[in-house]
Amino acid sequence: RWLNKPVEVDPQILVMYGHTAPITRVRFSSDGLRIISGSLDASVRVWDAFSGEIIATVRAHLLPVLAVGFIPGHSAQDERGAVNSADWRAISASRDKTLKLWDLQSGQELRRYKGQIGRVLC
Repeated sequence: RWLNKPVEVDPQILVMYGHTAPITRVRFSSDGLRIISGSLDASVRVWDAFSGEIIATVRAHLLPVLAVGFIPGHSAQDERGAVNSADWRAISASRDKTLKLWDLQSGQELRRYKGQIGRVLC
């Protein structure tokens, strides 16, 4: 017998809105505090995993983004002693046959890898 059985089960914890086309790939940061997503709208977005707010948006590629991932960094403490992830670099792969390395804080493309014959996945 259940004492506090929920009346209705809702597996949705949080819904995030921002991309203008279907999402192709989602990954969590190493500390679980952020989520990175790539989309058919050719953008990469970084989200706060708890509030669902968009932290950063990068107009990444000319064609749809097929894969994304954080590049793990070092964690550090801020002036209040809170631990912050340094996963502020990411890589994206696109149907435009490029891989791009990003600084997510500035939105700056750090490096582009191109020359693939077919589409690129990471």
